[in-house]
Amino acid sequence: MRSTKVKVLAVTAAVTVMFTGCMTENANVKINSDGTASAVATVDIDKASMDTWLTSSGLTTSDISDGKEMKVVTKDGKEFYEATETYSSTVDKIGEVVKEALSSDAYVTSTTLYSEVSLAQSESVAMYSAMGIDTSAITLNFSIEFPAAITSTTGTIDPANPNKANFVINLATTNMIVFATTDSTVTSDAVKATVQKLNQVGKVKVKSLKANKVKGKKATATLKFKKAAQAKNYQIQWSTNKNFKKKTSATAKKVRYTIKNLKKGTKYFVRVRAAKTNYCGTEVYGDWSVKTVKTKK
Repeated sequence: MRSTKVKVLAVTAAVTVMFTGCMTENANVKINSDGTASAVATVDIDKASMDTWLTSSGLTTSDISDGKEMKVVTKDGKEFYEATETYSSTVDKIGEVVKEALSSDAYVTSTTLYSEVSLAQSESVAMYSAMGIDTSAITLNFSIEFPAAITSTTGTIDPANPNKANFVINLATTNMIVFATTDSTVTSDAVKATVQKLNQVGKVKVKSLKANKVKGKKATATLKFKKAAQAKNYQIQWSTNKNFKKKTSATAKKVRYTIKNLKKGTKYFVRVRAAKTNYCGTEVYGDWSVKTVKTKK
């Protein structure tokens, strides 16, 4: 959803909010009983205010819409420019879409949503703040609908639909729990514990780091380590500085890696950590394991 909120309307929203505060953002997610899911993201901006800014800037809506349609809609007697983007997905992948809407990792199943939201730290809000915009005056209206009635939520159950929970999230928000479930045995704390476990990946245990015999103009070293629990790949970095300034990085899938193009007779600091992609597409890492090696001359 960030393509709508940032790419399509970043300049539009920022400028309009700076002068008028007339902007609303809406994100609605629906989980279906057949395992599919959908999401709709909508941004409405006061048309009169935007037209004034566009005219003064010598621009048109096509100049700032990134190819997306910005239709004119009327709500409560006022006209707005509205940009909408629709997504179709599956339950196991919709968390990646919800993450973009909430600017925070989102754990989503067919019965439960959990996210620790801190919009104040998001990319969009950082842009607004840099322009002197009061982000506390802007809110995101977010909702999720399940195929069954919601039994517990930190939001508000929709009075017209017991399967739907609504959340009003201020853009200055930090550490807000967005939680809803249709399972009466599930609690927010229990899901939090599950999420924490899913975001863990084991620490790499290094077996050896040895300098190899020099055969050319550059030296090499071979790193061997044990497979870490939950790891999908490994991030390796090396530097002549113990704080890893001006480091070189590489990604490995196997537990043996040859570091090349090193200076002869030089001490290197080498570190490795395990990595995996979590439930909503975020890369998570284990702790670093650090070793040193001096290359041969």
